[in-house]
Amino acid sequence: MKQIKYTQNFLKDANLVKKLVQNASIEKNDTVIEIGSGKGIITKCLADKVGHSGKVIALEIDDKLFETLKTNLTSLVRVKLINIDARNYDWGKEKYKVFSNVPFMFTSDLMNILTNVSIGPEIGYVILQKESALMYGGSDLDSRISVKSLLASPYYSFSIVHSFSKSDFTPTPSVDSVLLKFEKRENPLLTLKNYDLYKDFIAFISQDRVGEGKWKKIFSKSDLSILTNKGLILGKGIKSQDLTAIISSFNYASKYNSNKLKFIEGSMKKLHSQQSVIIKQNRTRKATNWKNT
Repeated sequence: MKQIKYTQNFLKDANLVKKLVQNASIEKNDTVIEIGSGKGIITKCLADKVGHSGKVIALEIDDKLFETLKTNLTSLVRVKLINIDARNYDWGKEKYKVFSNVPFMFTSDLMNILTNVSIGPEIGYVILQKESALMYGGSDLDSRISVKSLLASPYYSFSIVHSFSKSDFTPTPSVDSVLLKFEKRENPLLTLKNYDLYKDFIAFISQDRVGEGKWKKIFSKSDLSILTNKGLILGKGIKSQDLTAIISSFNYASKYNSNKLKFIEGSMKKLHSQQSVIIKQNRTRKATNWKNT
């Protein structure tokens, strides 16, 4: 018998799942993508919610679970099952929403996809570690901003719509979990044409405290004086800053110091390269921990 390869914490209570799906902003004719359908408990509720005019695309990476889903969900004609690693799915082909309980080991990769405004959903609901939710939601969740929240927040707003008990899952996780909702802003905080440069800007200035190092290569003392009146705090890193102040700094640099922004191109790619080894180590450690819970 094949063993489940990708360990996941499954929700046990069908009534809880039904309540969460019913309260979600999902309509009868929506296309909803579920990542990590597992045993199908969420999939069935989503199929009921979208009705006969809607569609549920269920992505499942594990071969054994996929075969079980095919058996259990045969009667649900509005559910399309795909045996695929969601990170390799062709995102952004159509407008869609997301409702998923993803394996925590893939949270970073998947959230990076789902909060990419070019291919992300109109609305997303993802069950993830509370710590990860705060990292992406940043100031929307009264948490300190991070590189991830600075990249996502110009286009998505965030809220926590449910906090789970550890006993809601099997196997029981060792961390607190929440249902994070994120929704495309009606009025984005940045124009899409400037987003690639903005990402490089964030990667570049995140390495130093405001007014030091990298900041000095973009802003003069008089520039920084102006930006402190817009909320920037000198001598502090990005985690101590306000989202609007960081965006104001980028907009100021784009308008008045555009010549100094040319040399920061590629900074995000470089940062990702530096972080890749750390991410792989964290995945291995987390996967080992989950298998032992």
